[in-house]
Amino acid sequence: MTFFKCFSRFLFVQGRKNNIINLSAQMSYRTLSAFVPFLMLLYSFINWFSASVNETLIFAFSKILPQSIMNYVNLAMENANTISFSFGTNLILGFFILYISVSAMHSLITSLNRIFGQKETRGIVALWIQSILYLFLFLLIIFFTVFFYLFGEKLLSFIFNALNLSQFFAVFIVLFTLLYLLIVPTLIFTLIYMYAPKNHLGFWEALPGGAFVSISWFIILLLYALFADTVLDFNSFFFNLQGPFSLFFVVYLICFSLTLGGVVNLYGTKQSLFCETEAAK
Repeated sequence: MTFFKCFSRFLFVQGRKNNIINLSAQMSYRTLSAFVPFLMLLYSFINWFSASVNETLIFAFSKILPQSIMNYVNLAMENANTISFSFGTNLILGFFILYISVSAMHSLITSLNRIFGQKETRGIVALWIQSILYLFLFLLIIFFTVFFYLFGEKLLSFIFNALNLSQFFAVFIVLFTLLYLLIVPTLIFTLIYMYAPKNHLGFWEALPGGAFVSISWFIILLLYALFADTVLDFNSFFFNLQGPFSLFFVVYLICFSLTLGGVVNLYGTKQSLFCETEAAK
């Protein structure tokens, strides 16, 4: 109880000091602006290189993500296949979507730096270049994560068949997927929290925030999937207030949890410094 009381007080103070609600709103606005268009851009870009890679990614996402989330992926695919513009228009739209997507990452970097109270000495150009690099590294990690999941699934299937335990494979793969969806995002978010601030954090310093965001996202998306599957009709999603409002709310919660992850790491860092100071006395 003492921990939750101290952390709640710390969270309240940091929330007022850094205006976390507004920082999260700014990040969620940029994320919403680029969400489906960025998926369309990404789908078209990968399809330009290899249609088979695209099909593999979609197949993997359909096995990992709940159907309510896959609906947005399918919507982006459908729009990318049916909506066509001239080359010049596509180029302008592509750069605009990329700018909004990079600005969401830029907002995360500046928000984390502000939460940690670090004076920003990186120039404007350096920050935008870093945002671009982090966005592409983030996407690259996601792609490798998906392919490693497929590889792990096939390897486990081979092992279970070789040991004549195929009847247990269905149960085991569900547990494997749940652990994979918790552990891998934790490592990804930990890396973001390590390198996004100007003064980089150590792995163990950034791990609590990464674990917090991973668990929070899992719970948020699970609850949204339950809500969407029972309440929302995706065919009329954009023709009523429930659909868009629920999406806006979920994206805001996702961005808010990202910001809170930085607060969790800051709390852990301050507690470690306090313990070291007390031990030195």
